[in-house]
Amino acid sequence: MLTLRLIGPNDYTAHENGQPIGRIRFDDHSRQRSIWLWTVTVPLSVVRRRWNARSQGAVGPYAS
Repeated sequence: MLTLRLIGPNDYTAHENGQPIGRIRFDDHSRQRSIWLWTVTVPLSVVRRRWNARSQGAVGPYAS
């Protein structure tokens, strides 16, 4: 579920299932017009693989 948390005047953090995924804030300093800015944080999953020389086809002294 997407939720917003107020962190300042016109400044919010966006959360999905409790994890921060971005920020939404009002930019009233723009010269042309006032706009809302959205910053997205993309979480990357960490894949852990067991690696050894034999599984990678190593030969010689490295194939242990």
